[in-house]
Amino acid sequence: MKLKPSELYAMPDRGVSPWHDGWGRSLEDVFGVTDEQIDIEAAYEARDERILRHEKMSHHRDRDYSTVISVMSFDGKPFGIYVTAGSDDHQENHFLVTDRAAYDAALLHVQTFRRQDLVREIGDDFDLLSLGSLGSAVIAKGPEGYDLVSDEYAARDGTLVFDHAAFSDAHYAYVQKSRIEDPGSDERKGLMLDRLPDVTEIVRAGIPANLPYVVVNDWKPERGKRLPKDWIAAVAATDEGTYAYTVKADALEVSALRWEWGLDVNRIGGPELLQQYADKYGHQGGAPKP
Repeated sequence: MKLKPSELYAMPDRGVSPWHDGWGRSLEDVFGVTDEQIDIEAAYEARDERILRHEKMSHHRDRDYSTVISVMSFDGKPFGIYVTAGSDDHQENHFLVTDRAAYDAALLHVQTFRRQDLVREIGDDFDLLSLGSLGSAVIAKGPEGYDLVSDEYAARDGTLVFDHAAFSDAHYAYVQKSRIEDPGSDERKGLMLDRLPDVTEIVRAGIPANLPYVVVNDWKPERGKRLPKDWIAAVAATDEGTYAYTVKADALEVSALRWEWGLDVNRIGGPELLQQYADKYGHQGGAPKP
């Protein structure tokens, strides 16, 4: 036994509805658009019925679970089969095209009702950095050009202030080297204070090469055996501000090697603040003064 599309098309309609009449997810499954992207009210007011959904068969297991097979048409010409199965919470839907030309024409027709307020036209003088936060990322400019980065790693003017990939590479290399030289090094939490210069170098690896920076690491043994809550490894500056690279003491004390989760990059003042750090710490580690 075999049911062909042409035979399904010939079956009587159990119901017919225009494409803008409560289709919900069907719009996305069939035409790749959502209710929010289409001016449904305009289509309804225009009484547009060029695209129709013809229900051919249906089965309702209960009030919440059903299966429906429909035929899609444009200007009276069938172009596809749409199958929905399941409940509102979980559906298994299939859309099968039988007439590509008619389907493409239907796609173009739906687009005529696309909400124009969602289309933003710009010229070449538009600054893409003005888009600001894009989810959890922003566009930032580093030594090698523009890229998307975590928003906390970009300055207000769009300058990259921390290269997380470079930092991760340096940190990974150090962890591997340490575990080879001393397999138990991660468990010796007391060694953390002795390794602060190494931690500083790992953090410094994440500072973009085009930024002036100062190595801080202001902990001294004579100040005690505990670090301040937020230990500053280094500071760097862009044209608009100075940024501190801090590591939470809790992270450093928990593990001698796995402290990267405690790293924060924060703006602490204007660009002139870097000079104050340079005057106080500029000699450390051969850090260049701005």
